[in-house]
Amino acid sequence: MSVGGEVTEVIVQDGRVYIDTDDSGDKCAIFVEKDKNSVQVKLNDVVWWQGYRAFWTTADRKTVVERTLFRRGTSGVSRPTKTA
Repeated sequence: MSVGGEVTEVIVQDGRVYIDTDDSGDKCAIFVEKDKNSVQVKLNDVVWWQGYRAFWTTADRKTVVERTLFRRGTSGVSRPTKTA
């Protein structure tokens, strides 16, 4: 089973990136490791995950760009404060 959807919020923190998604009203969020790919995730991109890997495709979809992000923890994480 995989989860994810269109990105509705991204918060970059020290060492991790919070990504919230929506798939037809089903919202779910994850943390991924902060790296050169994860800091480029933007609103309306698509992120989905299975196991400890998450996959990212840009919103423009002009070219299918699917990059692997490394998930930290479980699905359904709480929104962090932006100052953390």
